[in-house]
Amino acid sequence: MNAKGDASPEPRLVIKGPKDHIVNDLKWGALDKTMYYVTDKGRLLKYDLENQSMLRASDVHRNEIFSLTISYDQTMLFTCSRDGYCKLVHPETFDTIREFNYNFPCRNATISPLFDAQDNQKFHVLVCGGQDAKDVTTTAGGKGGFEMKLFNIIYNDVLATIKGHFGTVHSVAFHPDGHSFASGAEDGYVHYHRMLPEYFTKRFE
Repeated sequence: MNAKGDASPEPRLVIKGPKDHIVNDLKWGALDKTMYYVTDKGRLLKYDLENQSMLRASDVHRNEIFSLTISYDQTMLFTCSRDGYCKLVHPETFDTIREFNYNFPCRNATISPLFDAQDNQKFHVLVCGGQDAKDVTTTAGGKGGFEMKLFNIIYNDVLATIKGHFGTVHSVAFHPDGHSFASGAEDGYVHYHRMLPEYFTKRFE
């Protein structure tokens, strides 16, 4: 908002995206000097805000990227795509480090905040998604992929599958203490989950 109370001032900078691409999500980079954004054509881009130049662009997925998630220390970047994969991508080189197969359109991901904890360290990522409503012929959650999957980032193992929604799951977020998470879906509900005590045993390391 400017001094005159105008809530729609001119932008300080306009970044032109790739031709015929739709920008689906964006995140600030390290020290807020760069910006990452993703498009409906599977492209990941990194822009230098100080020098107003494109640093890197890569087609990391073969289909639409819905979202990207970056750890608070900027060491891990995850992209979620319609091609059914969540990818761990190197924030600088855009090389794919891990591919997590969700089997259905993958909409969003959240990183366990316990990845750098001294006690109960968890290198885990929780992903969600599901088919578009127009592509689903049944309301059964298992048929549409309306579930969340917990992956071990290092070993790429599926540690748990969490069901309960009856619509595409678009949002998922860990609580800052890493002991619970919430999800939101097209069925109109938000689900709140607490991790069971066994989650903090060696079985889920």
